[in-house]
Amino acid sequence: MTASDLLPKDIADHFNRSGLIVSSMAADDVVTGVVDWLVGQRSRRNRAVCRYLSYLNRMWETFVTIAQDFPRQNPGRAGQKDEAAAGTSSMEMLHLANHLYVLNSYDVPGAVLECGCFKGFSSCCLSHACAFLSRELIVADSFQGLPTPVNTDAQYYQAGDFKGTYDEVRRHMRMFGLPNCAEFVQGFFSSSLNGWNRPLAMLWMDVDLYQSTMDVLDRVFSALDPHGAMFCHEFSRTNDICAGKISSETGPPGAIREFLTVRGVSYTARHVIKCEDNYSYATGMVTFATSVANASPLLLEVLERKLPDRDLQAKVKRVCRRYYGKLSRFLVSSRVV
Repeated sequence: MTASDLLPKDIADHFNRSGLIVSSMAADDVVTGVVDWLVGQRSRRNRAVCRYLSYLNRMWETFVTIAQDFPRQNPGRAGQKDEAAAGTSSMEMLHLANHLYVLNSYDVPGAVLECGCFKGFSSCCLSHACAFLSRELIVADSFQGLPTPVNTDAQYYQAGDFKGTYDEVRRHMRMFGLPNCAEFVQGFFSSSLNGWNRPLAMLWMDVDLYQSTMDVLDRVFSALDPHGAMFCHEFSRTNDICAGKISSETGPPGAIREFLTVRGVSYTARHVIKCEDNYSYATGMVTFATSVANASPLLLEVLERKLPDRDLQAKVKRVCRRYYGKLSRFLVSSRVV
């Protein structure tokens, strides 16, 4: 493993000019060494490094604030599998934003396609990253919930699960995201993505079902840049990936495995968020022989522990925002101002 497997191109080039040698180290030591260099005082004087770390800090603060203010409950679904209004986490979104920065540094062309947005939490987060990087975001969803599940999916899911209406998602995007940065594609993937020919740099799927994953891949995979990457939320078990290959035969991971295997596509899979107790928020990243910085999640996993406590900063900003809002309303109602 080298710095180029972890970092944006301009920063990897700067690291390689620094004279530090990591190619002979074990993978974990390489990651630690690169992160220590990245947050060191000398490196922080480099504009490219400052810009990168500032971007990550800004995105983290934004995503945490969105998560804190985003609706908690899905109305009328208490006790159901989709009772929570957000199905992904701030850290998952930071991993996508981080790799999107990497793709920009290598001038990988194409849009970000999100398939399956539920209530729009991830869409709101990605809109900020895409706006910052001048990258197009396309959000595809039925806005009617899941289609009718078949085979093993039908044992757990039902048609209409995880429904977020178009009006709900657009409202949340206006409140928490940047609506002018997102384009919406409505309908089930089997029809809405037919004839897809728009270049993609990143594909992000949270579609729950094996067949829905196949519907997406059959229609858009050929448009994904060979230097790009694919992320999927449903890698929720520790044994979904073994030695860099997808081992699951069911659900979205199984569909990705079958799709790539049948077509003879060489790939590497890794967990972006580590599972706890065999289930938690979990996302898998799939890269290819020509993908850039295919180990970027390893860097962020170590780097985020060395960055300032952005949770605390986001909470302070949120309290201040609410305090001044209440104070302003009080002063107006009391005719003080």
